[in-house]
Amino acid sequence: MKIILRKDVEKLGKEGEVIGVKDGYARNFLLPKGWVYSATISNIKLLEVEKKRKRKKEEKEKEEARTLAEKIRKISCTIAARVGEKERLFGSVTKEEVITALSKEQGIKLEKQSVLLSEPIKRLGVYKIPLRLAPGIESELKVWVIKEK
Repeated sequence: MKIILRKDVEKLGKEGEVIGVKDGYARNFLLPKGWVYSATISNIKLLEVEKKRKRKKEEKEKEEARTLAEKIRKISCTIAARVGEKERLFGSVTKEEVITALSKEQGIKLEKQSVLLSEPIKRLGVYKIPLRLAPGIESELKVWVIKEK
């Protein structure tokens, strides 16, 4: 039986693929779980329309990410932290604090996974923090860590 995968199924394939499986496996397991469609002519045409829509959406998201990456390269944000001797911080500056500072100062909201901070910041100074905004689209944010007043 020919089927179209509605989502990624381990050991079968990726979403949108047309594959052949045994009739019983499709009727008794895959179809009741809602993981597949029957590969009829109308469903295959529907799949093509879905793929086009998905491609357009991905292109739009990538373009927005490119625009955001350029904007982020031109700005910086400041984080005030408590400092001990030799300009070492009490605690550290983490991904969450970077995201919060960027949101408050510039109104840009990012996910925690977007910030590629390899280790927490423990000293005062200026840091360039890499960001991954979308697959293949990266940027750098300049962060000033200053002494809290």
